Amino acid sequence: MDLTVLVKATLDRDALRFDPQERTVVRTGAAAFLNPFDQRAVRVALDLRRPGERVQLVSMGPPEIAPLLAETYAIGVDRVILISDDALIGSDALVTARVLARAVQRLGRSLVLTGDRSTDGESGIVPGALAPLLWAVPIVRARSIARSESGFEFDVTADTEDGWARYRVTAPCLIAVGEKIAKPRKGTPADLAAAATHPIERWTISDLGFRPREVGRVGSQTTLVEVASDAPLRIPRTYAGPTLAEGIREGRTWIDAPPSLTTPEGGPFSSLAADASYDREVLVLASAPDGGLDPLALQILSEMRRRIPDHWPSAVWVGPHPSSEDAERLRRAGAARGYGLHGPSEHILSVVATLGLERAMDRRPHAAAVIVPSTLAGRETAGRLAGRRALGIVTDVEDCHSGPAGQLVWTKPSFGGGYRASVVTRTRPSIVTFRPRRNAHIAPLSGDPLDWVDIPFEPPASPIQALDGGIERLPEFGRPDLARVVVAVGMGIGGPEQIRALLPTLAARGIALVASRRVVDAGWVPPHLQVGLTGRSVAPPLGILIGTSGGANFMVGWRRAHRLIAINRDPGAAVFRGVDLGLAGPWEEILPALLGPGL
Repeated sequence: MDLTVLVKATLDRDALRFDPQERTVVRTGAAAFLNPFDQRAVRVALDLRRPGERVQLVSMGPPEIAPLLAETYAIGVDRVILISDDALIGSDALVTARVLARAVQRLGRSLVLTGDRSTDGESGIVPGALAPLLWAVPIVRARSIARSESGFEFDVTADTEDGWARYRVTAPCLIAVGEKIAKPRKGTPADLAAAATHPIERWTISDLGFRPREVGRVGSQTTLVEVASDAPLRIPRTYAGPTLAEGIREGRTWIDAPPSLTTPEGGPFSSLAADASYDREVLVLASAPDGGLDPLALQILSEMRRRIPDHWPSAVWVGPHPSSEDAERLRRAGAARGYGLHGPSEHILSVVATLGLERAMDRRPHAAAVIVPSTLAGRETAGRLAGRRALGIVTDVEDCHSGPAGQLVWTKPSFGGGYRASVVTRTRPSIVTFRPRRNAHIAPLSGDPLDWVDIPFEPPASPIQALDGGIERLPEFGRPDLARVVVAVGMGIGGPEQIRALLPTLAARGIALVASRRVVDAGWVPPHLQVGLTGRSVAPPLGILIGTSGGANFMVGWRRAHRLIAINRDPGAAVFRGVDLGLAGPWEEILPALLGPGL
């Protein structure tokens, strides 16, 4: 059995420029490198390879990346294939998945490995979209892989929303690896020099049976309609040295009396449009992977009622029956109707959630959109749904409105959060992963119970065998989606020991903890606490950033926070430019003074 690795050449984001008029990325002078997550997938494939097997590398991109791909020969890759064609320019994630799937099928079904995301801002939906196109068993966010003696079974430990799970799968299968699984393998100078002489196979779209109209911008199911600058609307003030005490006093007033939410709780929703019809229904996945209510779904439902009042949101529940309390919470958050697809499992894998959403779509074929929370599991589910139904997908959406022609326009952060992109899909329904901008608007108790419709649903036996798992979402981490004050830690916090020492005090004060991607990748906190472009977005009344660098990918996750305080030892730290209040000095001294007695 051969092992196929899908890799992407990414560019240094700091060296890129964006031309908003042409709506293109200016790549001049930007160095290319293999996506670090894909580099780890290559390392894993080489480690799993057995005598007589080949490791094959497949990439889609411009001809200029060929020398970069050839370097993988130096670490032991047996075959390198570059899919390059001018017709592919402008391809969206779904077209990319189709092209890569066709290449894998041409090579023959095998174990397929790839990174679970890329460092250039993608949201990790390609692996999910690939799996149904390959008819392969998918596992994403893998942190370890063990191969059986027979060679066809794999025990995979993967990150989940609240910890980890271990599965057993049989090839052919698709495994997307995370950063913790291994370190990339490096070639020696002599091996790299020799690798430069190795040939690379080049395939075009005709080699894969595609016509030009099926790929590129023409074949993509999403269209970019507007790009605008999205600079934070904050007026930063930084205090250091003799003025530090003054800044701490100002911050204390925010701690003692956190500002009100921008949207008050309570008050009835506006009535749904009188002409609300089947083609204006929006389906929202309300059940979480653990079989309970996803709090983010409440926020999404109320956002839909506020943002697109000419549409009506409905809740979709996949799993055991919701409690009467949860059904009532869905109604008060804005759900006009509920659809239940009930199965025996208490843990809903993405494949089951996808099939449940498909059944709901079959029942409501004219729905305008299907929305899932923009979480690890949500992005996987959305990717699978888009791949199975060939539907346009928009990820990490933060806003929406009805366009002049009645189509839904989805707005999301772009280019590291410095711009705001408005996107429409050419298919119906739109598949969307959504980051709600505000806490849920809970209407008063009144009216009839939620109109609940049960849809017959018998999920098939999963080809994935669940072995065991563990919980890493400790209570002292708090709930960032519900807390009024959220503390974020960066590498400047010092280490996991400092985080553990801080947790009891934060928990006692009802303060939730989140972290930067580097802290998560270092293993100091669980993955579900990551904030940023490839993590979660938070919207507390007050956020406190400790030891963070202020990179764009991280700060985009805080744009909806009402007020931000940053603590950093460096008075010139970039993070101070994106917050309301900057306090320069040791966090060990500033935070106790900021939070008051008891730290």
